[in-house]
Amino acid sequence: MAGGVCNLAGLLVCASSTSIGLLSVGMTLLAIGFTMSYTPLVITVVTYFPTRFALANGVISTGAAVGMMVIPPLVELLIKTYGWPNAMAVLAAVNFNVTACGALVRPPLGTHERLINAADEADTSTDPNLSHISLLRSVVTFLKDIPEKLSLDIFILAPAYSIFLLIWFLNGVIFSAWLIYLIPHAISKGIDAHLASFLATAGGVGNLVVRVVHGPAIDRGLITALKLLILLSVLNAVAFFVDMVSYDHYHVLVILAIVNGAAVGIIGVIVMPVAQEILIEPDLSVKGYLLSLPFLALGEVCGGVFAGAFYEMIGNYNLAFVSLGGLSTVIAIAIIAERTYAVWSK
Repeated sequence: MAGGVCNLAGLLVCASSTSIGLLSVGMTLLAIGFTMSYTPLVITVVTYFPTRFALANGVISTGAAVGMMVIPPLVELLIKTYGWPNAMAVLAAVNFNVTACGALVRPPLGTHERLINAADEADTSTDPNLSHISLLRSVVTFLKDIPEKLSLDIFILAPAYSIFLLIWFLNGVIFSAWLIYLIPHAISKGIDAHLASFLATAGGVGNLVVRVVHGPAIDRGLITALKLLILLSVLNAVAFFVDMVSYDHYHVLVILAIVNGAAVGIIGVIVMPVAQEILIEPDLSVKGYLLSLPFLALGEVCGGVFAGAFYEMIGNYNLAFVSLGGLSTVIAIAIIAERTYAVWSK
């Protein structure tokens, strides 16, 4: 619910911004709101569906894919009709529905009762023995708990997972850079701006299909989350490389956008299934997931900087896409190498 409020505030700040600094503040609030809205929802789904999480997660994540298809043309229409500031204000009002939806999210009954009982015990506990605990001791205890609270102890409990943190970072870079490059890249090839905007819709179609299909495929044992991640990374790389020879063939660009959308869009959804497959233990999997998200988000932030700086340096979208293909190739090789080492070291 608080995430919905942050979304509203962020978009309203963006709508009224008159400088890059104010726009950055709005986008920061929007990013915080997204994290506060999405992460608790995933953790709640884990508690409801401990054995068929991939399917449930795939279902709830289809909303993002639908948004990827609908929002770009909608935003273009709103901007043409009302102007950029008013369009952002309309999106702010739409996003505020997240708060209402958050009010409907509840943990499973048993978990909810345990939380209530724990809160009641905390409120009614007036144990006089607690009074002798010094403030210094409380501070020391709090500081000792920080690594565990931030899931940093996973570096000790499962050091091999560090390579996947790097992989999520690189995937974040690719995701952000691809979104930034997609439409300007098509326009640079001579595609009409209106048609170019529909490439994002094509990417959303691929995103939606994979999000719907990957859950049943993983839960039924048809493919593991890791193998799916490798497959999508390879397909992503191939699509980026083929883009060089696509020229101004719009239908080819649509197909490539579908492939890229499927490969790039699934990354945030497959983080938890991959953590479950690598770390196995439920508590450790949640820690791995929670620690992966900041790396993914950091990659998305750096991806925007990388996209702008790299294009400024080379001035060629084709080479920019090739660089993203190279990163996708590195990801596939890194996963295969890590898994091979894990098998040999047993």
